[in-house]
Parts: sequence; C-alpha cells; structure tokens
Amino acid sequence: MTQLIAKSYHDMRPLVDMLGDRLLFIAAVIVALLGAAVIGMQLIDMFMIDPAGFNRI
Repeated sequence: MTQLIAKSYHDMRPLVDMLGDRLLFIAAVIVALLGAAVIGMQLIDMFMIDPAGFNRI
C-alpha cells in the first residue's frame, strides 16, 4: 500500500510542476499589471492630469 501511494505521488509530480509554473506566470502578470496601474496613478497625480479627459478614448 505504501508503494502504491508513493508511486501515485511520483506520477503526479510533473502535473504539479506544470500547474505551478502556469500559476506563477499568471501571478507575475497580475502583479505587473497592478504595478503599472499604481505607477500610472502616481504619474497622473504628479503631473496633475485631469482623469475626466480620458473618456475620449
């Protein structure tokens, strides 16, 4: 029984590695987008740009 459990964990390891890499990539993209949003908000405050003018897009 112990060998069966060990084999099951060993067989699942590549799946866990693949999902972990994908989740890490998604988390990195989300962090980058949030960081860019914060930088954009800081630039708007720094240059005193009126955000109401952005509705022309």
